[in-house]
Amino acid sequence: CAAAPAARAQAEQGSAKLREAVSRDKRDAHAWHDLAEALAREGDSPGALRAYREAVKLYRKRLEGMRFVAPTKGREPAGQHRDEIVSGLRRAPEAVGRYLALESRLSGFERSQLEAAAGQAAMLRETDASRSVFFGSELESKARIIYKPEPVFGEYGGTGVVRVRAVLGSDGRVKHIFVIKALGGQTENAVAAARRVRFEPAVKDGRPVSQFILLEYNFNIY
Repeated sequence: CAAAPAARAQAEQGSAKLREAVSRDKRDAHAWHDLAEALAREGDSPGALRAYREAVKLYRKRLEGMRFVAPTKGREPAGQHRDEIVSGLRRAPEAVGRYLALESRLSGFERSQLEAAAGQAAMLRETDASRSVFFGSELESKARIIYKPEPVFGEYGGTGVVRVRAVLGSDGRVKHIFVIKALGGQTENAVAAARRVRFEPAVKDGRPVSQFILLEYNFNIY
């Protein structure tokens, strides 16, 4: 079929333009995502995997550095408004899903961390309050921690701090525990402790909703 070579040539031209886009700004996660999808359509699975990996790495960095501030009058906020955060992460769930489908060399914990990142990003872009997630300053009543267990101290895990961001769900369950600051072998111990946190859900407009929370775990010998 004569149309097939023409279509293939057109697709290759499209991916070439996308390569130019990522070379101009290597920090553009959306551009890497576009390139990955174009390469996947061309049948270039190794190239698509590399591009998805870059997109996921950048989305993950955005989540790690996420700092929300409520809109204020008269001064420039030291952070991002909600719409800016959502815009920067809007395609992260799809990028993570396709990357995980192609990448077979990740550990179970690495996969779970990417799934947590995708879960947080997916909740952020939800417009239905019952399925979305909120920052503390957006709420009329924040979630109240009832029980925060100490983590197991791994003998060979090192000393220091592990910091995670989790979602305290409207249903009373801790979800999407994402590591912001890791500490070798102690990291998984901190995530396990965060999973056992008990709390009363946050409230917005008179209804229970999900809320982001930062949890810090100290691994020190006194």
